Amino acid sequence: MGGRLEIRFTDGSSLIDEIEVAHAHLRGSRPFTRQDYIRKFQNLTADFIMPKESKRFIQAVQELPRLTFGEIDQLNILVRQDHLNVGERGIFAEPE
Repeated sequence: MGGRLEIRFTDGSSLIDEIEVAHAHLRGSRPFTRQDYIRKFQNLTADFIMPKESKRFIQAVQELPRLTFGEIDQLNILVRQDHLNVGERGIFAEPE
């Protein structure tokens, strides 16, 4: 979950930095709260799903412990039609 970076410069010097875990990790310097994860989801999906769908999905996720077997499909996200690339091989095909 962490990372190490080592940069070697042309003059022979180097810069090394390392973190054990990501800052947002539970043991990190700035652990994410539920609201941070919600905001990250909204930021990453803003161009692909409608705000109403985002809100619906977030509500479903927060109800996960209470969802019945028949309600698990609420965890699927409806992507905007103009962002779907469905070819002969389905959604996993390479873009044309």
